[in-house]
Amino acid sequence: MGSIAKNYELQLMAQSAQALGSLQVLGDPANLVGDISSGVVQFVHKTSEELRGKREGFGSGVEALAGGVVGGTLGSVAKVAGSLKGVVSSVSRDAIGNDIRPSKVEE
Repeated sequence: MGSIAKNYELQLMAQSAQALGSLQVLGDPANLVGDISSGVVQFVHKTSEELRGKREGFGSGVEALAGGVVGGTLGSVAKVAGSLKGVVSSVSRDAIGNDIRPSKVEE
């Protein structure tokens, strides 16, 4: 039992260092900033046009802002989750790539 726990510990440390070195684990901050920036720019532009009467309707600027913030944030969260899934998956394999999780948990 101790050797299995030690194996998990060693692989977790190795994979954690590798994952933390990757921007993917951070959810691609450049895309997040780009999405939010784009939403803010569209918000200012569309709201300005609506207030000057150059655009019919009202609220499309707020819609663009919310889309940029929500879409960018959820995209980053999805990337972080995918990265963590890869780390957990790789920790549960031995050096050759065989699945080392127990097939049946004994009580």
